[in-house]
Amino acid sequence: MVDYKVFSESQTRELAAQVDRSLPPNLRFYRYGDRITQIIRFLIENDMDVAKTVVAIKQTALFRKYWHADEIAISDVQQAFAEMHCFPTGVTNDGKIVWYADCFIQHPIKIEDFVLASIYMMDDIQKRLYEGCREKGIREAYKDYCIIISDTGKTSLSAFSTEMQKAGGDIFIRHFPSFMSINNICINDDPTFKPVYSWDTSTFFNINTAFYLRALWKICTLFMPARWAYLVPLIGGEELPDTIPKELIPQRYGGTNPLTFQQWLEDCAKTDGVTLETPPRQLVEQRVLDQFGQNNGMIASAIPDTELNGWMWKRTNVGHRWHHYYFVLLKDGLLYYFKSVDDTDAQNG
Repeated sequence: MVDYKVFSESQTRELAAQVDRSLPPNLRFYRYGDRITQIIRFLIENDMDVAKTVVAIKQTALFRKYWHADEIAISDVQQAFAEMHCFPTGVTNDGKIVWYADCFIQHPIKIEDFVLASIYMMDDIQKRLYEGCREKGIREAYKDYCIIISDTGKTSLSAFSTEMQKAGGDIFIRHFPSFMSINNICINDDPTFKPVYSWDTSTFFNINTAFYLRALWKICTLFMPARWAYLVPLIGGEELPDTIPKELIPQRYGGTNPLTFQQWLEDCAKTDGVTLETPPRQLVEQRVLDQFGQNNGMIASAIPDTELNGWMWKRTNVGHRWHHYYFVLLKDGLLYYFKSVDDTDAQNG
């Protein structure tokens, strides 16, 4: 039996106000949208704990600073989208955005390009959701605010390197919280509210999935909570539920939405003040890339300009298991961790 934690809108906003008062007023932890809404999303993913949420937001602000998140333009990441054509199709009446992705990735993407493209994509999702909801006069969904239609029929699993998987988990779970949440927090003014999870209420539809992946996933779902099992339906064909409005489904999948990837690129370029011929910039320093699986060639105990170093326990995002690592905190705020004092492979800090 799942124990849902239900918070009213007023309770949630009061907690968000407490978090807001604990943060510097100009802290850049998001690029677009409403500050309180963004804080609420961090609260949800941190079990509505004010202190934990403040720490999480400050970590995201540091992450965005070192990755120059607010400076990324479509011309900087256009190449990363060459094998993943994606674009938004619109906003639903319950405050969610529908995002389509046609993935035909065959080779691993450079980790730098993958992280920058992921940040840009998520920022664009939040921007268009915020603007679309304002136009409709509705509130944005706090949790599971994006319905993704992803066609991976031509994608090679070998294209997703370990570094990409680690970086993806870090970005989508820690720095864009509640995008696809797996916790049991609910925001509803009815204290007896219990969500219903089914195929119709999923937010990530993986279509044209290979048979063996669908079979493996079906077995895995037998051991998952209902929410996890319905989080990512793997569909063999192109059938989508009637709960997604036809006008928000691309035409190639039986909908009426005429938008294309090229139109999205051109719109982004216009918004960013660049052209699609503008060459990409080198935005990120190598020492930042070292945190995302790149070997920096330096022994952990010999890294210069450190503020603190020593052994600590770290809990994983998935599985919540504890591991013992050697941590190194640099004077400028960058955090590394290693498997041993003699290790040269910096892990994601």
